Amino acid sequence: GRFYHEPSDNLRLVGVTGTNGKTTTTQLLAQWSQLLGETSAVMGTVGNGLLGKVIPTENTTGSAVDVQHELAGLVDQGATFCAMEVSSHGL
Repeated sequence: GRFYHEPSDNLRLVGVTGTNGKTTTTQLLAQWSQLLGETSAVMGTVGNGLLGKVIPTENTTGSAVDVQHELAGLVDQGATFCAMEVSSHGL
């Protein structure tokens, strides 16, 4: 995280893990937080990005470096909240 200036320090960050429902849960969390005034983003199966601007990805949970890079990019775009799918293997 240091290389990317600790992006998670500037986000309300929620990780969702489990067998089923990760994508739905992260989408709902991001939408609800946006209704509460946050600039929301998601990271996961569908892709990464601000709500409405999600870019498709290959992996649900990238490497630690990839995740920090993505979080830094979201902060640079103004995100204040991120709901991310996290594989239990990635934990």
